[in-house]
Amino acid sequence: MAFRERIEKGFVITAEASLPRGGDARGFLEEAGYLSGYADAVGVPDSPRGMARSSPLALSRLLLDEGIEPVMHLACANRNRIALRSDLLGAAAMGIENCLIVTGDHPLHGEEPGAKPVFDVDSVSALEIASSIPGLFPGCVFNPWAEPGELHIRRLEDKLEAGAGFVMTQPVFDVEGFEGFLGDAGTDIPWIPSVMVFRSTKAARFFRERVPGAYVPDDVMERLEGAEDAGALSVEMAAEAIHELKGMKGVRGVNLMTLGWKEAVPAVLERAGV
Repeated sequence: MAFRERIEKGFVITAEASLPRGGDARGFLEEAGYLSGYADAVGVPDSPRGMARSSPLALSRLLLDEGIEPVMHLACANRNRIALRSDLLGAAAMGIENCLIVTGDHPLHGEEPGAKPVFDVDSVSALEIASSIPGLFPGCVFNPWAEPGELHIRRLEDKLEAGAGFVMTQPVFDVEGFEGFLGDAGTDIPWIPSVMVFRSTKAARFFRERVPGAYVPDDVMERLEGAEDAGALSVEMAAEAIHELKGMKGVRGVNLMTLGWKEAVPAVLERAGV
């Protein structure tokens, strides 16, 4: 059953594999293969934090060759409208259906701060391009914690009108707050909230301080810093979040983010009863 059909009929699990730093994708494929034993699809980010990594188009094709369904990310920060359409057409030609359209990170935060960002089109226009290509199933991203909230909800409505078939969120730590947000944003949308798992307090601090747009509440940081085993506590917190999210109207799955800690995935899902 294709990813889009699973979203319509059930509850999906996606997980992100760590991108290779060089041209050898064997480690990426090994991790993706491990994740595919628990997830319906594996996410392939597009040069996150403005750091050049292997093409998400190429890696997604490699996943398909291994029988793993990819969710290919494409960032507006890295492409003009010609390159964006070219990659999307290439994806359709190679049988890559799922594409997550993201604004992307400014290269100022990455390894080449002097690189020029593109941003020829925004994510709404990019979604219009993606949705015009037969065979593609485009999705969008949303940050429930971004301010001002009303403006970002209107922006979400524009993305849905442009053809987004699902919405993937930034990591959700405040589950109760997210449920309240769903009531404002609408539950007729297929939502896939992200759930983050940290191996250590160091990993949590890195994500909170170094990843653009990241939001880790103070109370979560305090719990992790006060724990004897921050990793075990994070697994427990993630499992609790998934258990609660699964019962919410409009939530059709979760996206697990582990920062390379793939072994946490089965532990989280087992505790969550998924």
